[in-house]
Amino acid sequence: MNPGGKAIPMKSSRIGTLAAAVLIVGMSLGVLAINVAADSPPVWSVGDYWKFSDPTDPQNYSRFEVSKIDAKKTVAGETFDCYELTLEQTVKQGSQYQSLTGTLWMRKTDLAYVAIHIPVFGITVSYNPPRKLFDWPLEVGRIWTWVDDSNPPNKVTYTYKVEGTETVTTKAGTFETFRISEKDDTTWSTTRFTWYSSVAGFQVKTKTDGSDSSMELAEYKHATGGLFPAGFGPESMMFWFLIIGLVVIIAVVAMVLLARRKKKGAQPAMAPPAMMPAAPPQQAYQPPPQYPQGGYQQQPYQPGATDQSGRVVPGASQMVRR
Repeated sequence: MNPGGKAIPMKSSRIGTLAAAVLIVGMSLGVLAINVAADSPPVWSVGDYWKFSDPTDPQNYSRFEVSKIDAKKTVAGETFDCYELTLEQTVKQGSQYQSLTGTLWMRKTDLAYVAIHIPVFGITVSYNPPRKLFDWPLEVGRIWTWVDDSNPPNKVTYTYKVEGTETVTTKAGTFETFRISEKDDTTWSTTRFTWYSSVAGFQVKTKTDGSDSSMELAEYKHATGGLFPAGFGPESMMFWFLIIGLVVIIAVVAMVLLARRKKKGAQPAMAPPAMMPAAPPQQAYQPPPQYPQGGYQQQPYQPGATDQSGRVVPGASQMVRR
């Protein structure tokens, strides 16, 4: 109710409800898209990191942090555009843990491993061609291979397959992922599984078939920050385009409803109030004329008055000389 007691149409509340509903639906669709879609590799920034740990042994962990986004790495005469990551890892020896640090180079176009350098051992492992863990776009049923010929004449072929999608819960959160299998063609072949998440922008879990241990994402950070942490890859751009589009639609709908409300509630123009007629100007008071000395003035009627000839003039005033 307004102060005058008249009910106000609830158009503004309808606008707010409509805006909230559209925004929630849009955000749900956007989150669904970035959770599942993996049309191309993610785009990383300096400071992004991922820490993986064994759920049964948190002291056993690996941590990757992006230190450069425009690094160059040459392998067998070929130079690749890479992300350079700082690698920190613990290795359990008996009851003790040893910390190792190193550098990892990953090709920007597909996140393939190019090289790993471990200073404490003084070794660098190079991959020629780069070890392709993912093949974009990721989709269920997709298969690709990578051949390791670093130990000629022996060659090992690794076959990868997107087995399906799966919801995975780790210490870092719950993610919609693609489950990818990796199997080599050696006689002692084992199958290794990787779960990739577009939201994390990296794998969130790894496990070797037949083993009880696994490495799961314990924490991660996107240096770019923002309202939504899922800021990786073109699917993120589509999400923001969707949000911007929804904001524009909400603004247009709000303006239309407000315009209709104003039109419906508009009052006809009122004529200006009638003006009271102005009072006629009052004349200034003027005293009666003063006759000069020796003049004549009219005297009240006196019965029997006579004129100069002595005749009586009935009803006439007598003129006297002053």
